[in-house]
Amino acid sequence: QAQKASAERQRTVVLDTKHAVEEDEAERSQLSSSPRQQQQQQQQQQLLQPQLSPADLAYQESLIHEREQEIREIETGIHELNEIFRDLGTLVVEQGSMIDNIESNITSVAVNTAGASEELNVASDYQRKAGRRAACLGIVLVIVTCVVLLA
Repeated sequence: QAQKASAERQRTVVLDTKHAVEEDEAERSQLSSSPRQQQQQQQQQQLLQPQLSPADLAYQESLIHEREQEIREIETGIHELNEIFRDLGTLVVEQGSMIDNIESNITSVAVNTAGASEELNVASDYQRKAGRRAACLGIVLVIVTCVVLLA
């Protein structure tokens, strides 16, 4: 903003100088005014007008235009940077929720794995007990068959 203000001040100086030069030329064309009035007007113009030639004015105007262009480019860059940071913030929020989702999935997988381990232990115990019962039943059937055949 400081550069913008400086450029604006410089622009007003250049414009004032242009107006003063134009007025000076207009006064020179007026030959009918009195010498005393001309002298007073010249003194007023000298006070208002810094001594700048038309080449200096053109140079100052070109500097002003260059500064304005640079300020616009900086402003554009700042807007683009702002958009980048907004996009980055959006990505961080989205990825944060995805990470929370992954964390909850990992927790549920850990709980489910622990439950599955317990179920496998119970199934293993039932299988061993079923094998023993089948063996006992087989022995009882053999004994009953032997008793029936001997009797």
